[in-house]
Amino acid sequence: MQTVTKWLAVAVLMVSTAWAKEPPMLIGTIENKAGGQIVFTSRPCPREKDKRFVFIRDQGGQVSAAGCWVYKDRLFWVFWSDGDVFSYDLDAFEPTPDFEAYLETFEGVQS
Repeated sequence: MQTVTKWLAVAVLMVSTAWAKEPPMLIGTIENKAGGQIVFTSRPCPREKDKRFVFIRDQGGQVSAAGCWVYKDRLFWVFWSDGDVFSYDLDAFEPTPDFEAYLETFEGVQS
């Protein structure tokens, strides 16, 4: 539990403080069942540099979870900080205009 709390603290700091100076490319979002969003970014994940940082933004705009993601076989694989692993279909994804260009340059992408 302490690791999850530490990870969430890192996520909040990354989202609020560090990004003020150098915002990451927002790749896109997926709406979640609770009315918030899963937000995919271009920032390297702090614990796994071959993956990228992802977080959940709740309805109030607060960060409620964080993890790492990779795109493979038309699925977004998310490795949440609490140890859960989920896959999200590309069809549920709302890309930003930079999504296609980003996928072409991301070394971890396999189709």
